[in-house]
Amino acid sequence: MIAAAGASQPAAGQGITEERYRALYDSAFGAVYAKPDDLQAVLEFAKIALLAGDLEGAIGALERVLIFNPNLAEVQFQLGQLYRALGSYDAARLYFLRADPAQLPEEDRAVRAQALAALEAATARHRLNGIVSTGLRYQTNANTGPTDVARAFGASLTPTSGPRVDTNAFAGAVVGHSYDLGDQEGTTWESRATMYATRQFHRHSLNIALLELDTGPRVRLADAAAGNPTFRPYVLGNAFEFGGSLYFSTVGGGGNTTWQPASNWFLDSTFEVRELDYNNTASQSSASNKDGTQELLRLAVSYAPTNRDLITASVQGANYGARRRFETYQEASVSTSYTYRFPPPWTWSEQPWALTAAAGYVSRSYDGGDPSATPMVPPPLPPARPLRRVDAEWDLGGALTIGLANGVAFRFDVLQIWATSNVALYDYRNTAVLGTLELRF
Repeated sequence: MIAAAGASQPAAGQGITEERYRALYDSAFGAVYAKPDDLQAVLEFAKIALLAGDLEGAIGALERVLIFNPNLAEVQFQLGQLYRALGSYDAARLYFLRADPAQLPEEDRAVRAQALAALEAATARHRLNGIVSTGLRYQTNANTGPTDVARAFGASLTPTSGPRVDTNAFAGAVVGHSYDLGDQEGTTWESRATMYATRQFHRHSLNIALLELDTGPRVRLADAAAGNPTFRPYVLGNAFEFGGSLYFSTVGGGGNTTWQPASNWFLDSTFEVRELDYNNTASQSSASNKDGTQELLRLAVSYAPTNRDLITASVQGANYGARRRFETYQEASVSTSYTYRFPPPWTWSEQPWALTAAAGYVSRSYDGGDPSATPMVPPPLPPARPLRRVDAEWDLGGALTIGLANGVAFRFDVLQIWATSNVALYDYRNTAVLGTLELRF
């Protein structure tokens, strides 16, 4: 028998967040109050209190039981569940370890083992996560060739002047590492590696590869509670290969802030400054003219009205200052997306599927006229001024993500791009179809 008589009882209904469980909660509370030595009544109350959202009430009832009977595995198991739901991972792990698995039902033993593994990962000072993807991409204009070749090149037409169809294989990975510095403010040191490469089936001069690294601390601007604003200053560097040669490299730094003002809202802002160093190559003989500094400011907002819906929006502004005015430009962009998750249409996998629709717009304006874009003027009229390039780009896309297994999905994308420019060479259209296999860990 459980001797809990004489212990003060919790106020009935205090802490309830799910009113639909009020009647069950009051009934279970009354049973515990009438028979405080009835273990099953206490366990039933704890389960109903958990459903009702009164975690503290359930914890208080169970911990009073352990004062007089400290070796009850079922009570320790329930306390582990409750503390885990409350976010007190150290306490949850302690109670799960104390719960003797030999005294638990088989189902609870499996839950205990899974919970301990998850808590071990959650409380570890080192954390590693990432996404690895690979797939194929088909494009109707892989080389971004001008739509109107004659207008772009005049009489200087070549077999490769216009749009070229091609397919490429691609692979990418974004891997993040976080180290808990162990202070009371929840400060971590975060590092990230981004890798991406493509290999064209035919136009090998368009092959690209990218490696970027950034690292810096993340500090909370309030207490260590999840969702409070954070700030992360960081340094970064990258290298970009184009057509088999190192095209450019950058070094720089920035700052990132995050804030979750509510459980279904998330805000993210980033400011970066980079120094770009271009290399002249066989295909890009004057690339070094692009050397310069880039400043970027981006704000992204995510909103989840339900656990199935996600709406995102972002705005970004960038300034790129090159050696020459016709290589210097300002860019503004806006994008948005909507994702709907739904149960799989078949039963062999429980992983959800998702449909995504996305759209974006980019505007780009250059500071000076490009000497290579001078309108043809018949003599004896004076030579025309070089055109100051102004670009605009719209894109519209859709995707279907198919959950295959835990952390594994196949994604099918269709993307349409319309790019316009007052310089005909940069006026093009492109349709892309992608199939991607993704692994998240």
